[in-house]
Amino acid sequence: MKSPIQFLAAATIGAAALAASLFGLNALAAQVSKTGAPSTALEAPVPDGAQKAADAQGGSMGALWQELEKTPFIREGADDAHAKATIYAFFDPNCIFCHLAWKLSQPYLKEGLQVRWIPIAFVMPDSAAKAAWLITSPDPATALNAGESGWKQGVADGGGAFLKGPVTDEVKARLKANETLFTKLGLDATPSFVYKDALGEVKTLPGLSNQHMFTTMTGLPFIPTTDPDLARVPE
Repeated sequence: MKSPIQFLAAATIGAAALAASLFGLNALAAQVSKTGAPSTALEAPVPDGAQKAADAQGGSMGALWQELEKTPFIREGADDAHAKATIYAFFDPNCIFCHLAWKLSQPYLKEGLQVRWIPIAFVMPDSAAKAAWLITSPDPATALNAGESGWKQGVADGGGAFLKGPVTDEVKARLKANETLFTKLGLDATPSFVYKDALGEVKTLPGLSNQHMFTTMTGLPFIPTTDPDLARVPE
């Protein structure tokens, strides 16, 4: 059970997410932080901070990448045999910026991108129940697609596009493990991405930085978007 402080933090973040949903990316930041209000600036890759966090844990980014590979995830895009690039994405079902990142990623899936979505839950009090729905679904990828495709703009939680499931002890343990790895990677906001650059170095990218972010992370050619919802994302 969450402490009163955790509930207060979730409520604060929920209010911030509502404001972000209503007023758009230009009014607030493109990420929601566990510490409260959204960041006031769009973020660029910060591998140095993640490396320091990994070192503090007595590990390395390479070791944390291995942990990611063992973590249950929801796969979208190319299969392992045909993937040209693989990205891990931490997301909260109630996060508007995660939703926009999902929309931005979709064209790249057809070009060989594989995204491994890892749910965490802190944006709103019912985030865990929505994550539980995904985790316990017989087809998590289809459930994720349904939730994101049904998202309603201008509503803090997407208008209930993501359904809710029972937050069992197993689900709690899964979410706790995901959040622990998220923290070890030096991350504190959703969405956050982990990827390998052209040299094989593990890097992180917090937030919805710009429309070129998937090209930055994968090296795949940039795909311009015509989605009006993504017009708010800086080029």
